Amino acid sequence: MTFGPGSVYEVEVDASGADRLEVGGTAALDGSRSVTGFGTQSAGYEAAVWALETEAAYDLALSDTATLTPLAGLRYTHSSRDAYSETGLAGLSVGSNSEDSLRGRLGAELAFELERATFYTRAAWSHELADPDGTTEATLLGGPSYTLEGQRLPADLAEIGLGLAWAPWDNVDVFAAYEGVFSTGYASHAGQLGVRYSW
Repeated sequence: MTFGPGSVYEVEVDASGADRLEVGGTAALDGSRSVTGFGTQSAGYEAAVWALETEAAYDLALSDTATLTPLAGLRYTHSSRDAYSETGLAGLSVGSNSEDSLRGRLGAELAFELERATFYTRAAWSHELADPDGTTEATLLGGPSYTLEGQRLPADLAEIGLGLAWAPWDNVDVFAAYEGVFSTGYASHAGQLGVRYSW
């Protein structure tokens, strides 16, 4: 599968101890599959996703260098995909699909501040409050329709994060972060590493 031209937007607001994050985007997708005796079946279609997330947190000073921050949040996600028909002798006709997800999150973050560095660790429990429907109707060669089951995230997820920010000079920040999401039979890993220069 390949990704074509699309658009992405992101807006973040931080006010009164609450964070709000809005993200979204569209993409043009191309996919193909090989069917024995029928050659390659291919199709192009449009997909979109947008999300709104809010999180409330409160800092509790444990010492001059350590802060514990309980947090609670909600994330709403809407995704959609256009209907498409594959070209080829055994091409599928697949209906459009859309689904909605609402996840609640409870957790805490522990941060330590040194002279020029900050280290944090975060743990949270995430639970699906809605019932996303990942099914799609499809037909083959004009025959009766049948249901395709899409991938669904587990209802309960454990989220773990680690991060380090270091300022070797006044106008330079070096940062590294890791985020992991886990459940029975499911694992996702993401990381960041970068340098920020300001003038």
